[in-house]
Amino acid sequence: MSKKYSSKAHSVVLAGQFLTGFGPDDFIEIAFNGEGYSQTIGSDGEVAVNEDADESATVTINLLQTSQSNEFLSNLYKSAKEGGQLTHDFLMRDTNGKTLYSSADAVVKRVPDSTRAKAAGVNAWQILCGHLKGFEGGSH
Repeated sequence: MSKKYSSKAHSVVLAGQFLTGFGPDDFIEIAFNGEGYSQTIGSDGEVAVNEDADESATVTINLLQTSQSNEFLSNLYKSAKEGGQLTHDFLMRDTNGKTLYSSADAVVKRVPDSTRAKAAGVNAWQILCGHLKGFEGGSH
C-alpha cells in the first residue's frame, strides 16, 4: 500500500505565527546537539549506558526571499535584541502523519546571511531550541 508524502502537509509555527514561503528543496532541518545515549566500556567488559541530558537542537528553516515570514522572523530577532521577549513556542508537524517537534524555548539565532541574484534565493533561518521534544513518525 502506498503512503502519501506532501511538503504542503507540514505546519511550522513560531510564536503563534504559521511560517510560509518555504524554499524549493530542503525547507526544514532539525539537528539535535546531544548524543542521546552513549556507552562506557569498563576494563573488565562491563557496559554502562550514559544518558545525555542535552535536549537542545538547531532548527534551520529555509524561506524564499519573497516570503513574508522573513519579516516576521526579523522582527522577532530585532525585538529580542531590544529587550523584548527572547524565547517563543516552536512547533513543526506533518499533518499527513505523526511527526511532531515542539519547544517552549525557541530563539531566533540571528538574521541570515543575504545574497541577491537573478532569481529569488533562499534565506536560511536558524532557530535555537533549548529543549526540543521530537517524534519522527510515518505517513498515513
